[in-house]
Amino acid sequence: MLPVKMNKYKYDLNGELAEKVTYKWNPAKVKWVEESKMNISRHTDETVVEYGEWISSKKGFLPSQKYVYVTNNDTNLVTQYCYKINKHTSQWELQQKAVVSKIEDIFAQRN
Repeated sequence: MLPVKMNKYKYDLNGELAEKVTYKWNPAKVKWVEESKMNISRHTDETVVEYGEWISSKKGFLPSQKYVYVTNNDTNLVTQYCYKINKHTSQWELQQKAVVSKIEDIFAQRN
């Protein structure tokens, strides 16, 4: 039995996760094809996690969701925001009642 999904990870100079690309197995093409991508950018008082979906006709990842985690000087979570891309305007829209992923579930460190 073949695996269905495969993930490739990139880490920053501090050993923290910076990028995750998920591939799915395409039995018709007998190869792995892109499915989604997660980019993490860290700043002094916030961390931004952006998700994109692979669009084969565009041969690239298009943004779909963005999470912003705001922290204080002690890196304690102060607040968090979830945005979704408006497919008509290509602008980020704040989601008022969104369930935001826990910060601990996203920021895996390499062992």
